[in-house]
Amino acid sequence: MRVVVGDFFERLVIYMINSCQINGKNIYIVDVHNEVLIPWVVERNKLTSAPNLITFDTHTDTRHAFLMQAGKDAGNHDFDTIFSIRMRYLDSLNRDDIESVKSAVRILYNDEHIVAALEKDIINKALVECYESQGGYPINMGDYYEDRDNKPNLYIPQTDDLYDTNGNNLFEVSMWEDEFLNKVFERYSDMIGRKISVDDFIKENYILDIDLDCFRNLSVVNSKNDSYIKKLFKNATAITVAKEFEYVKFLRGCPKFCVNSL
Repeated sequence: MRVVVGDFFERLVIYMINSCQINGKNIYIVDVHNEVLIPWVVERNKLTSAPNLITFDTHTDTRHAFLMQAGKDAGNHDFDTIFSIRMRYLDSLNRDDIESVKSAVRILYNDEHIVAALEKDIINKALVECYESQGGYPINMGDYYEDRDNKPNLYIPQTDDLYDTNGNNLFEVSMWEDEFLNKVFERYSDMIGRKISVDDFIKENYILDIDLDCFRNLSVVNSKNDSYIKKLFKNATAITVAKEFEYVKFLRGCPKFCVNSL
């Protein structure tokens, strides 16, 4: 199914992005996560300013945009050369030019879309709720990436130290429960230097993004105290879902991953 959201994106037939409306809200489903850049641009271009983002994922997905492709292009050159090539790709991405968006998605890796969106005024602020960093290691507060200071408006609250009374990590077993989301927003508040709750967050335009590999335990989808996540679904400008079949399949082999229905 092609994306049909105005004439501007009529020609995006090469991307199998399923789209539908539920209660008037646009929902987009993509195969790999970097493809969400297309519906993000669609939704951004309807607004006078960029929306915020809240994303649920196993991984941070916050690598510099085009870094992997630039590394391939540069071969054995030093990092300055790689970064220079990366910047050329970034400069060519124009949210008002359909061909540049298509070209960007072709060479973006599936953990580079968030920073691309932040750098090109597609997303304003990104709140990443995740279990691991790209390398598979637990994230630490304020230490999620060695050059984090060059990534403004990107926030990844620590979650690897949050456990219930039975010793289960809260992200794994209850990431959509009010208790967990309340803790995440407390830490987000600390990072931005002012108090912000879910109720505050939903007052601004935002996109809710979900990578299916975030579901690490079946109990998550059976949440009971889930008023916050319901508010996030209800008030989102749009919702994007990445199927990421290969990562979901890979995580099925992990002892803690038990969502066989995904």
